[in-house]
Amino acid sequence: MKSYELVCHDDDPKWLSYRFDHITASEMSAVMERCPWAAREDILRRKVTRSDDFKPTRNMWWGSELEKFNMEMFTKITGIRTRSCNAFLRSTKEPLIAATLDGFALNPRKDYDTLDIATKKPWAEELRAVLRNRSGLGLIEMKNTESWFAKKWHEAPPEHYVIQLQQQLYVTGLDWGILCAKLGAGDMIAYLIDADPLLHEEMEIDARSIWKEIKNERRELEQHFDRT
Repeated sequence: MKSYELVCHDDDPKWLSYRFDHITASEMSAVMERCPWAAREDILRRKVTRSDDFKPTRNMWWGSELEKFNMEMFTKITGIRTRSCNAFLRSTKEPLIAATLDGFALNPRKDYDTLDIATKKPWAEELRAVLRNRSGLGLIEMKNTESWFAKKWHEAPPEHYVIQLQQQLYVTGLDWGILCAKLGAGDMIAYLIDADPLLHEEMEIDARSIWKEIKNERRELEQHFDRT
């Protein structure tokens, strides 16, 4: 049995409405109260009212528009093959938990000369070396950010993005993924992230907890409108 089932692709007109009935990967860090820009209450309100006043940022727009190109540049720099996906999937183990995938990653091409000229710090060969100890298919999650965030990205991948990728791994049942960020106009960095079963258990607990609140508040809202 697959660990996931397809809900839709992100060009489906009902994509947003499907999101209201799941906890998505980009929302989980807020549900777990580990997100720097959104709170658990924000997710609760969106799900209860089935409305979303969230406005995409400039970086999100550019990230979406350049996602395929940036993924191709990642492959060109590293020799690690990728394939776009953009499918909205939900877990068969816990159907509340869902994720939209950017794409898949495969083992590196052999004897490939990495393009260290394209990155401020050389990391591609080290990533390739670590990947040689991994087998099968992995995921890739692409991010796009300003150059002034590069220092933080070079120190470590932001926790809320790691949680996002971990949820994608949970849904797909895959063992590893790559979190890659395009940093401003002339830099890129990527990290290998292994599946974390303990974190996945936390996700399940937090998703069930908030969904219990969502169901109760939706019921109260419906009863309120029935009385008026």
